[in-house]
Amino acid sequence: MLNPQSGLYQFDPDVIILFIDKRTILGDLFYVPYKISELERRDWADEKFSELQSLLAKAKSCSRAQILVHNFDVPYYSPLGILENKQDFGFIESLRALNEKQKKACVGDGRLFLFDYDSFCSQIGKKNVTDDRMYYLADMRLDSRYMPDLCDAYLMYLKPFLSFIKKMYHPRS
Repeated sequence: MLNPQSGLYQFDPDVIILFIDKRTILGDLFYVPYKISELERRDWADEKFSELQSLLAKAKSCSRAQILVHNFDVPYYSPLGILENKQDFGFIESLRALNEKQKKACVGDGRLFLFDYDSFCSQIGKKNVTDDRMYYLADMRLDSRYMPDLCDAYLMYLKPFLSFIKKMYHPRS
């Protein structure tokens, strides 16, 4: 996405789907989210939001595509357990804050749409959404059993996109 000469932009897609999962964006923090302070978590959320916005701005400048960007599935657990709720800005809240920033950024942008991956995962069951064995063997974020469900969810977004694009290219007289 960063290379304007890449095959992505040469292909000239109508829609780009950006799916970055929480393990990727969190890095080592996924396993030890409390190794940084509350202030550092706030800075982390702001920094990751800025990185996402830069990536999306690059995609928008290099393509005319509509962009469907996933939010992050918020974990159903915390390493702190019930004490998570005692944190001013805990691990779970930092992901929720990042999701909220993404949502607000999409509201004012006619080419940027938010796919509520957190809700999608909740529908499946957050314990079931990832097959850890396949995650480590093949870097598959989503259990393959749920790929058809994800495709169906995408279609709910893509059908209106395609209808809009068709109208843009073939206006009625």
